[in-house]
Amino acid sequence: MKLTELTLDFSTIKTYDDLHQKLTDLFGFPDFYGKNYPALIDCLTSLRHPEDGMTTIHVSHDEAILLQISDMTFDKATIGISGFLLAAIQFVNYRCMLADEKSLIYLFLDRTF
Repeated sequence: MKLTELTLDFSTIKTYDDLHQKLTDLFGFPDFYGKNYPALIDCLTSLRHPEDGMTTIHVSHDEAILLQISDMTFDKATIGISGFLLAAIQFVNYRCMLADEKSLIYLFLDRTF
C-alpha cells in the first residue's frame, strides 16, 4: 500500500479555529468548509473521492494518508481539541471499514504527551 505522508504541527494549535485552519491548509479544504465535526469527517472522507471537490490532496482506494502529528498534547487546555481530531479520524476509518475499504488515515504521533 502506498502512503502519502503529511505532517501536522500541533504546537501552535490552541483553539478549534486553529485546528480547522491548519487542516484546511494541509488538506486544501474548500472556502465553504463548515469548520465543525461533520464537515471535517466529510472532507477527510473525500480524500478518496476527488470528484467531491472537498480537498486538494487525493489518494486512490488502495492508498492511504500517513499523518504525522507532532507535539500533540493532552493537557487541560488542549485535550478536547486533540480528542476531537482523533475521534474524527477514527470515524473516517470506520466509514472505510463499512465500505469494505482499507483505513484512509494512519497516525504517527510524534512526541505526544
